[in-house]
Amino acid sequence: MKKLLLIALVFSLFYIVPPSSVQAQGPSGEWVSTIYCVNQENTDGAISVNFHSEAKTHSINSTIAPHGSIYFYPGDLSGLGSFSGSVTLSSSTGVSCSAQTSRSAYGTKADPYQFGASGGFSSSSASPVMYVSQVIKNFSSGSFGWYESYIAIQNTDPNSVEVSVEYADRALGAIPAATRTYTIAGNSSKIVYLEQNASLPVGFMGSAKVSAVSPSTTPLAVQAVFYNDGSGYVKAQFHMYNGVPQGESKLYAPFVMRNFYDFNSGMNIVNVGSTATYFKIVFLIGRATSNQYVYSHPVRLLPGRVASLFMPDLDALDPVDRLPMAERAGQAIIYATDANGNPTSGELIANVNYRNDGRDPNNPNFGGQAVTYNAVGESDGSQILFAPNIQNNVGAASFTSGFTVANLTSIPGSCTYKFVDDPTLNWVQPLPANGIYSVLVSNIPGLDNGYSSAAIIECNVNAMAIVTLRANASNYYGDSQTAINALNGN
Repeated sequence: MKKLLLIALVFSLFYIVPPSSVQAQGPSGEWVSTIYCVNQENTDGAISVNFHSEAKTHSINSTIAPHGSIYFYPGDLSGLGSFSGSVTLSSSTGVSCSAQTSRSAYGTKADPYQFGASGGFSSSSASPVMYVSQVIKNFSSGSFGWYESYIAIQNTDPNSVEVSVEYADRALGAIPAATRTYTIAGNSSKIVYLEQNASLPVGFMGSAKVSAVSPSTTPLAVQAVFYNDGSGYVKAQFHMYNGVPQGESKLYAPFVMRNFYDFNSGMNIVNVGSTATYFKIVFLIGRATSNQYVYSHPVRLLPGRVASLFMPDLDALDPVDRLPMAERAGQAIIYATDANGNPTSGELIANVNYRNDGRDPNNPNFGGQAVTYNAVGESDGSQILFAPNIQNNVGAASFTSGFTVANLTSIPGSCTYKFVDDPTLNWVQPLPANGIYSVLVSNIPGLDNGYSSAAIIECNVNAMAIVTLRANASNYYGDSQTAINALNGN
């Protein structure tokens, strides 16, 4: 049996104490998740889904069709009840799964959406040491809101484990006094709320390292979330991404923006290696014509240190503001370098965000939207990528997905987009050398309105992809956007 792990907000009617409580923690409201899976193989798969919390364990069994899809909505599962915890899935075939998590809301200005999504961990991608590149405590964004964070840690072993969480601030460096240890029961999870750590300063923005201590070999799966205070629809941003076990010398960020209909990108870059390194970022901005801009970080990034960058603050990107609005988006490649900007060895990790603060008068419904995804290295690329759930104009809010696929090679290629519930639709598009291809699925000829199932991307070059989802209807508000890294089929 092959094992997959899903952590953090996989809840059925999970209720978090609202901010008015004496011991407030986490975002307020009722939260619910849906798990989506796609079968990687052309044979029936026997799948077992196991829900784990400190209070209960609940299991269900099902079958997934060859190259088919299946979903699990915990609220519909008899015997599970109210649940907060983690999920493991075991299957006789390879499966790729993701979880979408949302606060119960109507999507109005008074009751805005808050959405997040994450990909599952395979057994091989869990590790005794995991890093998250951006976490926050009591962080003020001025008139644009107030951010908090939590880290979800899953013990993938049936025996209990003691774990440590260490923090580094973007300005102060390591904060040893903030290190905390936790004991996590077998197959269970622990949610660590940064606001409960009195040793982290107000305004903390930095990174975290999560390590198995006893036993030190226990593989962990880790997820990080940071979110705005939700006091209005333009303050509904909800960011979710996965921890990673190691760094690379070259990282790809296939979708970044500067002043793009009031969407702006940021990055947190962490040196998880043992030696200091410089780094640079090569931005390729523009859709009709690609324009290259280079940002070189002025100082070495010491081991364990984090650099927080916001694209509107980078002088090297000032010319982007003179481009037509529709051209202010593109991609970025992050390199570890020597002092002269030459690529060298290094161990960097990064997450990439974009958010909208609601200042575009022509698109007020964009306000409050935000996503985060992991920048990936060449070793994370694949010629086959899985998207467990794709939607095309689904529901009154017209939820619609998009793909941004990046070619991780210098060889021109092409990709075939396959949709598991419409096997006759095989859509082929070129993928430029070192380039990207982006499309909303509503622009794919022949894809049915209302489609909600999995997709498979097959390329003839090594590639990676970001899969997005958002409400397209203009009268729905809040953070309806999600993004996950498409899951590697290698």
